[in-house]
Amino acid sequence: MKLNCEKNDLARIVMASQKPEYLGHVVRCIEPFIAARGPAWVVDPPIPEFHGVLDCALRPLRDPGPDEVDEMVKLLGAPEERAPVVVGQGVEA
Repeated sequence: MKLNCEKNDLARIVMASQKPEYLGHVVRCIEPFIAARGPAWVVDPPIPEFHGVLDCALRPLRDPGPDEVDEMVKLLGAPEERAPVVVGQGVEA
């Protein structure tokens, strides 16, 4: 079975219906296990009252490598090249 995460990955919690306050938190995937609802991970820091986090609720944070394209760029396309915006030049408060 293909998992989103691998052992020792840092991952962002992208689904958290039972604990929405943890949405967006970054955890380390310590050990995989099979939960009632599917593959899951024991994570660090632990989520109180939960043994782990479902793999489908996690997205790994890793360098895709020089030949890979970011997942969001694949979905949405590359952003347009733009000149950097400099805030504060020529603006008086």
